[in-house]
Amino acid sequence: MPEDPEQQRAYESSGCSQPDENRAPSGFRIASALIAALGPVRDGAVQVLDEFSRQLETAVREAQAEGAIDPEEDAEQLAFELDAYLSLANTQFALSQESAPIDRARSALEERIKAAAPAA
Repeated sequence: MPEDPEQQRAYESSGCSQPDENRAPSGFRIASALIAALGPVRDGAVQVLDEFSRQLETAVREAQAEGAIDPEEDAEQLAFELDAYLSLANTQFALSQESAPIDRARSALEERIKAAAPAA
């Protein structure tokens, strides 16, 4: 648990004040604690995540321009969904050190991209 009172409040507001010793807190709780915290670490994390989201959306738009993704597909929404798969896989892998979440995300990404392709 954080020793700094402000970080402790952020930790508690994320639902992590009573951690279950038999399991790690979910990625959502970890992210919530990070988001609630103030300071340069949080600011840097937000900046990196925002930039990655922008790059992902740009990649979707470029794929639309190349004809690989249907131009009617909402690029911002598709980028969000792809990022969600990646984020969950990353969190689950970090907690479990098992490859299954990475494999599941790869499958989900492939299926979602196939679904976003223009109709033949």
